[in-house]
Amino acid sequence: MTKKKISEKAVDFVKGYEKREGREVIDVQTKSSFKGFDLISIGREGDVRFIEVKGTEKEKAIPDLFETEVTIKKRLVATHLYVVSFNDPKNPVLYVIPTRSIKPEDLEETRRYRIRSTFQNKEMAKFKVD
Repeated sequence: MTKKKISEKAVDFVKGYEKREGREVIDVQTKSSFKGFDLISIGREGDVRFIEVKGTEKEKAIPDLFETEVTIKKRLVATHLYVVSFNDPKNPVLYVIPTRSIKPEDLEETRRYRIRSTFQNKEMAKFKVD
């Protein structure tokens, strides 16, 4: 499973869960005005959740957050963090974490860089050693 597939599966899983709970779900992943979370979920009583979804193949592991998902004061932008573990792909496990439960000291700042797939797909062949 690639990370993209895991994240897509996780979002689909959470959408299904929220709908089964009787909530209206709006996917805002690709909307630039909604940075820091993936879904808006509205409950019957008007309870609104701004949900950041993370998917993982590990048990009890939370994938790294992106810079846009955390405020300068080390608080999550979303009101809830939903983590879907595909440790057993046939029986995914969902963790619903209110972000108020995550304290600033629970976050560790790191900086990473990833080589884009466009470079990997187009340029890597030039460097292959035969």
